[in-house]
Amino acid sequence: VIVMTSTNPAFITAFYNHLKEDTLNEKVVFTHPNFDKTENLNIELVQRMNTYTSSAYQVDYTNPRVTEFIHKYRELYAADPSETAIRAYGIVWYFGKAMLANNDAFFDNLSQYPLQLLYTTVNFERNELSGYHNVGVQILKYQDYDLVEQK
Repeated sequence: VIVMTSTNPAFITAFYNHLKEDTLNEKVVFTHPNFDKTENLNIELVQRMNTYTSSAYQVDYTNPRVTEFIHKYRELYAADPSETAIRAYGIVWYFGKAMLANNDAFFDNLSQYPLQLLYTTVNFERNELSGYHNVGVQILKYQDYDLVEQK
């Protein structure tokens, strides 16, 4: 297992280009979440290297709930929603539902209200020193020219 924390495009490209072809199937590479922003990568090599990354959000455009949201958004605004619009909708929907369910005890009960949104799982854990943190992180694999969530 190789953990690559670099986001330097030159380093990432050189790293993948210098790997020995005969050992590709023996390796697993876990990358920085911004890895997918690296340009000019040999995606076939990245996939053969069993490359994974993590993400706090990943919109799955094949999910029926996502396609339904996009359809309704297009009807209302005559345009496709951006990822920001999808995330904003999810955030408002989550906190709105949590507030309705918990009334005045909303902030005291966030950790008891995990929810699958259009782009992530919200699962807050409370830390007495720093407040709440969403621990709903997805593990994604580069596969079939896409990022596929691993269950």
